[in-house]
Amino acid sequence: MVRRLPPDSLDFIPRVVRAALNERGCLIPQPFEGKSRNAVTGAFTANGAVEWAVLCSVAGSSQILIIDSQTGEVIDSLNEGDDADGMQGIGGGKWGYSRALNRLSKEAIGHRLIDDYGKAIPQPIDHDALDVAFLEKASVAHYRADGNWYRVITSD
Repeated sequence: MVRRLPPDSLDFIPRVVRAALNERGCLIPQPFEGKSRNAVTGAFTANGAVEWAVLCSVAGSSQILIIDSQTGEVIDSLNEGDDADGMQGIGGGKWGYSRALNRLSKEAIGHRLIDDYGKAIPQPIDHDALDVAFLEKASVAHYRADGNWYRVITSD
């Protein structure tokens, strides 16, 4: 079973962002490890932007929404899929939800010149990436530039 929290239960998220999530009927899936996660702030689409990346689950399917922190406007989205795909065995015959979002600083990915598909990443890398982890397995950074998302495996 996936534990999903209503946006208003995460008071560290700005009110306008919570309102945008509530309007879409979003619940925020939480990883098995117990921390309140899957809503992170950063500059995910441009240098100087103040945005939130939030995992939004509606009717058992989720996508990551990139939301402007001032207006609540959804700027972009990525990684739509079934919440069940985020499940893994966590020991003792138990299953747990394992997707977790993190901000990855520009310094952490600044040395990357190409993504995992061989596409050149526009330089200089001047803002954050969104790291999407499958806990205890792997994580992938998503960096947006010139309207495109670039994917870089950060751990395996």
